[in-house]
Amino acid sequence: DDNTARMWDAQSGQELGRYPNPAGVLSIAVSPDGNFLLTGSRDGVTRLWDIKPKVGLPSFNDGRVISAVAYSPNGKYVLTGGGGDGSRVSLWDAFNGQRLQEFIGHTELINYGVAFSPDGRHVLTGSIDKSIRLWDIQTGEEIYKIIDSGEVQSVVFSPDGKYFASASANAVQLWNFETGEKVRDFGGVDQGGSRVTFSPNGQLLAVASEKDGARLFEVSSGQLIHHFAGQTKLHSVAFSPDGRYLVAGSVANADVWLWDVNTGQNLRQFIGHTDIIWSVTFSPDGKYIATASADGTARLWDTQTGQELRRFIGHSAGVEGVAFSPDGKYLLTGSDDGTARLWDVDYHTTMDYLCSRLQRDFTEEERAQYGIADTSPTCPAK
Repeated sequence: DDNTARMWDAQSGQELGRYPNPAGVLSIAVSPDGNFLLTGSRDGVTRLWDIKPKVGLPSFNDGRVISAVAYSPNGKYVLTGGGGDGSRVSLWDAFNGQRLQEFIGHTELINYGVAFSPDGRHVLTGSIDKSIRLWDIQTGEEIYKIIDSGEVQSVVFSPDGKYFASASANAVQLWNFETGEKVRDFGGVDQGGSRVTFSPNGQLLAVASEKDGARLFEVSSGQLIHHFAGQTKLHSVAFSPDGRYLVAGSVANADVWLWDVNTGQNLRQFIGHTDIIWSVTFSPDGKYIATASADGTARLWDTQTGQELRRFIGHSAGVEGVAFSPDGKYLLTGSDDGTARLWDVDYHTTMDYLCSRLQRDFTEEERAQYGIADTSPTCPAK
């Protein structure tokens, strides 16, 4: 009844894969070689699925909502956080999907509050249990805990690692990393935010708020520099790697906006999602923007043109978190379906693999999913 087919390990009972069918699944069959799954659906569509996962691109099955994801600075680890039946932050091996560490202490949902320190030695978490916690990445031990005045939505380290910022429903604050002491507030009373991020040089702080839209502050003084007009109910925000642009996603609709940081001018919209935007981020080279949405997809966009380049389909529920690997080759997504996944950013890498497994060429729907614009056959003739 949840519109999915699922594959399980017969010995351990572990879920190995989910295969969403929008109109529900009526029948299933596995190919004799065990490589493919066939599903029949109420919408009259028969779908063929590759059920052998691609080597090197693991999924991270947590069994609970994953709303927050992060990549370690060296690209070796993945961090996930969320909630559901309790809350949990997990450290994973980015190459084989093995869970390496759990950071246990929060008592309620972790929305978007997970971050690696710039040197990769510490993990910072924030929860709606109104606490911010710093952890040792090797031992999993809690180093200190800060009790906030509100439900903590997100946390982020400054680029130099000397500070971190937090956003809660009623406050945006700057903290000293070494001592855990508060340095200053940004904005007035009850001017909180959903997401907060530093500019690459660490001099500016951007805040996304469902109440006040996007605001830009000077870190050293706490002074408001700019209030980006035109949109409220913003839930996510990110700086481009060169600090020139700011992208934000809305929970009022499916809008994604790009602004010039210096002028405050709205440069373009990214149109295509069909439900609210949970997360946005830039690729390390700034050429691409990735978005995560309640419509169950993550999408890749051309920063300069606003064109949708690729659609990442596979999660069976809304996608809340999104992050690029440090080298820009992979995209990490976290979903309400309880999994985080890795995807090849360059669709040619994925095409080579899929063509080696398929016994046919791509359908028009599949070509649209992977952003294949040319009309020539994608896979060599079988």
